Amino acid sequence: MMVRIAVLGCGKIVPRFVQGLKLCDNATLVGFGSRDIFKAKEYADRFGAEIYGDYDRIMNDRDIDAVYIATYNPGHYELVSSALKHGKHVMCEKPLVPTKKELKELFELAREKKVLLMEACKGPFLPLNYQIRELVRQGTFGELVYVHGANCFKGDFKDGDWIFDPHFGGSLMDVGSYPTSILNYVLDRSPKLLDREVTMYNGTDGFAQALVSYGDGIQGHIQSGIMVSTDRKMEIYGTKGHLESNVFWRSGNCKYWVGQEEYELNCEMIDDFYYETHHFADCIQKGILESPIMSEQASLDILEIIGHEE
Repeated sequence: MMVRIAVLGCGKIVPRFVQGLKLCDNATLVGFGSRDIFKAKEYADRFGAEIYGDYDRIMNDRDIDAVYIATYNPGHYELVSSALKHGKHVMCEKPLVPTKKELKELFELAREKKVLLMEACKGPFLPLNYQIRELVRQGTFGELVYVHGANCFKGDFKDGDWIFDPHFGGSLMDVGSYPTSILNYVLDRSPKLLDREVTMYNGTDGFAQALVSYGDGIQGHIQSGIMVSTDRKMEIYGTKGHLESNVFWRSGNCKYWVGQEEYELNCEMIDDFYYETHHFADCIQKGILESPIMSEQASLDILEIIGHEE
């Protein structure tokens, strides 16, 4: 049975998600929900969905198995909670919520309602990052010493943009989850935040750097930014070699070195939204109520670096 998915929110990320969803052989797009019903109808007509309406109509429609939540960050908690209470499986755009307390509450609700809740962090689902994880596991780079991940860009934001919300916005909440989630995944370790420095920008963090420990002497450095562009890459350094992966949250290739020998790793790359969406639907079909890749613990580990205090 195809998993029937509706999208909540009609923002700029939605067309990219729909493109990935339509490549899946285990899920289908059936509807759109929005506070603006006319916007929901516009997207339903544009992308060939039969159901549209406000959020309540989508929640109460029994023909919908799951929802993908693509609203701005401030609306996540309320919509996720409502969808879970209505028995819908939920995949919510990152960051799911800004605090560990809220995250634990939502996962507890999902367990109570016996539905799947999964944060939409696409990077860990990519075939390339799975292969990098395997290289690390096999000891290709020797004993790991240092890892680095950065996603910093100079954005063109207007006054009043949600990005400047001091609780829900900022570079960590916007792009900090990319390097954090992927480094956590490829190392297969939970991080411990040692220190964090930020440069403020219109009331929120415009540029942030986190010093991280992954245990066993592995040092980590994570950068996020919305006010300056830097190299957007992931690097892994060990006693035998190192790896560099550019635009690592949507890439299918990278280079690595063992001693003086250079290698290229090339992997399938159908669509950056395809893999997480296919995994989400696959878990639902199999009755798996917590993703083995983007689990509650995986989301907690992301908040260890990017989240706010309780």
